[in-house]
Amino acid sequence: MPNSVFVGRETELHKLKTFLDYAALGKAQVVFIAGEAGAGKSSLVTEFVRREEEADPKLIASIGECNAQTGIADPYLPFREVLIDLTTGNEEEKTSREIDEKKKLKRWKDFVQVSTRTLIMLGPDLVGIFVPGAQIIGRIGMAIGLSSNLSTKLSEQVGKKSDKESPKIDPALDQEKIFEQYAAVLKVLSKDRTLILILDDLQWADSGSLNLLFHLARQLKESRLLLVGTYRPDDVALGRDGGRHPLESILNELKRYYGDIVLDLSQTESREGRTFVDALVDSEPNHLERGFRDELFAHTGGHPLFTVELIRNLQERGNLVKDAQDNWVQGSSLDWKTLPARIDGVIGERIARLPVELRETLTIGSVVGEEFSAQVVARVQKISEHELVRTLSRELEKCYLLVVEQGEIRIGHQYLSQYRFSHALIQQYLYDELGAGERRILHSEIAEILEDLYAGQTDEIALQLAHHFEAGGKADKAIGYLLISGDNAFQSYAYNEAIAAYTHALELGEQATTNAGQLTYLYLRLGRALELSNQYELAIQNYNAMLEYASKHHDQSMELAAKVAASTLYSIPTPVADGAKGRRLSEETLHLARELGDRTSEARVLWNLQLVNLLQNKAAEAIECGEASLSIARELNLREQMAYVLSDLSWAYNMSCRYEEADRRMEEGTRLWRELGNMPMLSNNLNLSLFQLFWTGKNENVISVAEEAYQISTSIKEVWNRASARNFQGVIWLDYGEIDRALAALEESVHLAAQGNLVYEIWYRAILCQAYAELGATDTGMDLYQAHRVANDDVPHTPARTGTLISYALFELASNQLDTAAATLTECLPDAPPWECLLLLAKCRLALARSDFSAGIALADSALELSQECKLGRYLPEALFLKGKLLFLRNEIKGAKSTLEQARLAAKNLGSRRLLWQIIATLAELEFDKELSLGLKAEAREIVDYIANHITPEELRESFQQSTSSVGL
Repeated sequence: MPNSVFVGRETELHKLKTFLDYAALGKAQVVFIAGEAGAGKSSLVTEFVRREEEADPKLIASIGECNAQTGIADPYLPFREVLIDLTTGNEEEKTSREIDEKKKLKRWKDFVQVSTRTLIMLGPDLVGIFVPGAQIIGRIGMAIGLSSNLSTKLSEQVGKKSDKESPKIDPALDQEKIFEQYAAVLKVLSKDRTLILILDDLQWADSGSLNLLFHLARQLKESRLLLVGTYRPDDVALGRDGGRHPLESILNELKRYYGDIVLDLSQTESREGRTFVDALVDSEPNHLERGFRDELFAHTGGHPLFTVELIRNLQERGNLVKDAQDNWVQGSSLDWKTLPARIDGVIGERIARLPVELRETLTIGSVVGEEFSAQVVARVQKISEHELVRTLSRELEKCYLLVVEQGEIRIGHQYLSQYRFSHALIQQYLYDELGAGERRILHSEIAEILEDLYAGQTDEIALQLAHHFEAGGKADKAIGYLLISGDNAFQSYAYNEAIAAYTHALELGEQATTNAGQLTYLYLRLGRALELSNQYELAIQNYNAMLEYASKHHDQSMELAAKVAASTLYSIPTPVADGAKGRRLSEETLHLARELGDRTSEARVLWNLQLVNLLQNKAAEAIECGEASLSIARELNLREQMAYVLSDLSWAYNMSCRYEEADRRMEEGTRLWRELGNMPMLSNNLNLSLFQLFWTGKNENVISVAEEAYQISTSIKEVWNRASARNFQGVIWLDYGEIDRALAALEESVHLAAQGNLVYEIWYRAILCQAYAELGATDTGMDLYQAHRVANDDVPHTPARTGTLISYALFELASNQLDTAAATLTECLPDAPPWECLLLLAKCRLALARSDFSAGIALADSALELSQECKLGRYLPEALFLKGKLLFLRNEIKGAKSTLEQARLAAKNLGSRRLLWQIIATLAELEFDKELSLGLKAEAREIVDYIANHITPEELRESFQQSTSSVGL
């Protein structure tokens, strides 16, 4: 009865067919099948694909499976399997069980030719990451007839120097590029045929795979593609690492776009359980009565795995037999009480009937995992490979139905025959039967065998090797492979997976004899991964743990490294910024570095002192420390350290308005980051350059550079620089009068900063309040101001403090809180010309609001002098405008007109419609010639209309228009 038969689930099959029909029309679909282990998810998908392949000769289906053992630390595993399957799979193996083998074999061969060419043309960077380039170059060449030159070129693309060397992954490759190329390949492959991609056991998927799934679902809406995912809802409900399971949010988001896309088998089981039992019993001729069926249903509840295994158990025990007419009937006795009530009992009964040799084979396989290689098991059992493959295929698969052949994979010049347990619970049962000592010995032996089989390519199974070496009691070797796995994930910007690998390696390090250099590397790498994922508090905890270990073991080198890393975090504007602590640690470590003669650390410490001086707005001191660090870094050819120092020197020179020096440092730093392939720091460098471009009034350059920084940060999921880039763009778009765009960018910057940087979150909220004030929408801004205004003393003492307080003060001025604004401005202590100029302009506006025209003119003159001296093109038009307006109010018409005409020209050069309409409206007020005055008003009105037409919210638009009426427009 249970021999490879599928029964029931017609409702689910019909729903899947409906999804496929829509996909075939070019409307991509996503569907998930939920159910606990053994609920029949895989069987349902297999039957669905079988039926549809028979109905559509052009249909292509591929499956990628997540792994319970490697789990989230194995980036993109299901999508790697899918792409390998689509481009380099064994066509004969795929079609060996299809009805029309010749026809379908040709279909796959034709498809592989298309898919491999498509992969090379549209997804070259996927080779070596998703498709193991070194082992498939020859197969691709044979499949599509590559010329030797093109084959060589492709080998170089994946970093293949020779047949014996492993591929090298480009560290500059970003996640967005990976996603775009994967989507591009699928889009072309689904142009002339429908594709079904099945992602199995998503409860074990890494975050990168889930993000790629979401990306494909969003980007390929107009493709002939059906994405089918299966998962266990109980595992998802447990969450991951103390939080929500990432699949949960992905499901919720996709439901928003696609509607009801989950087929929950647990809901259908109670309704169709009895139907399933009857259908399964009747799948073969029988004379089994209602009483037997009722009892069977009572024991299994219609659970597919329980039902199938229990029937098989009854058959094998002789409780069910065949009569003379080949019908199944009850045997002489049918004692339900002696049958196990749980699935492990059912599996135990089946396993117990195996010959000793076969049971040993499966037991060894269970230690390898749910999927295992015959060659590994053969070496452990010390029998011939051929003998074991024959045993697995002829007996354990065809007779006992305990394993399923998965085809072969090529490793170097050898092939590994892959098998999978027919049910994961069978593997788990066998593994649980082993004693602790047996498990340890087998894991150790398996690890050594895998290491030998994958010689030269062990990076591909680093996580699997780490698992076996750890379980085998060889923690030192496990640590080495966890480090490799973490580095692979780190280079692919899969920081969560990298953190998991490094953390586990450090945990093992407490049990093993690990050399200090390796431990130092692990601590520093983990800290950096935490920093890049905006987990600054955890990064500090990591460095403190590193310091504690170093102190305990009297390791001064590790102590130095820990203090240097921590002081860097204390010295930059993050939620853990603490200038005093950063300076103290840096001064301590500078002495220690010189005492140890560690010139590399000395360069790093001097850079930290540069950072803390920048944090405290001490530009001159920052330049001195930075140049000293740069000198040592150049001497020792520390290219990464040079890049760090150059970036921050550029900022220090900018703060001092020494723009030529700043440009030289920035250009060299940016070049180095590009050469080093460090995308996070390249993005950071670009963001630093935005300050100079912004202050000098190069608005168009601000927009373009910010966009590049934003795209890089988005691709590597780094929110800090992404927030900064969007904020700069928002302020410039506000200047341009593109209000909808500006507010969207400013609000996005607040949202992004809130995910990991309190300093910038406070600043960006203050800027947003100021933006509403600029639009005359103080009521809207007041809600934001009252909800998020931070007390002056609580605004962090970073370079952003002055900007934050000035934005608060400008909103307070606009909302007629003059005394509050004055008090806020007195808290500002700028040490850099751009901030000084901005403060002078804010105080000038306060004097204007208080009708203190003389004081206001003096402040405007100071701002003018400073902006001209330091080339602060950003602030020149505003200084001229405020001075002209104050002169006009003091009835100095000639001087006012001349000054306002200069302001008009400066605002045009800046592209600031925000200022330009106000300048022209003021010129209209002081113009005695009525006709000229009307002309100026019309010009100002045209700009106002442009701005109003770029404000969608009606209430906001009305507030802005009302604010313009006060000047007669």
